[in-house]
Amino acid sequence: MARHTTEHELEQIAAELYGLFKLRSVLCERRMDETLTLSIERRAFAERMDAVDLERGRHYYEAVREKPRMMGKSVPAQQRWG
Repeated sequence: MARHTTEHELEQIAAELYGLFKLRSVLCERRMDETLTLSIERRAFAERMDAVDLERGRHYYEAVREKPRMMGKSVPAQQRWG
């Protein structure tokens, strides 16, 4: 049952993200660009967020590891390499 719930949640998140990427395309005035694809918009978003993370000193990996804690879930110990 938990797996079904997770798959359903992922599908719901995907639908929300798709809508947000469409909105972002409109707000960035790319609605008339016939070459626009989801991949192009996603890359533009990723590049912008990488720049924002750098400006703010954020680290995506650390934020992802912190999210389960905020949701009250356990987080496995971080592996150390080398």
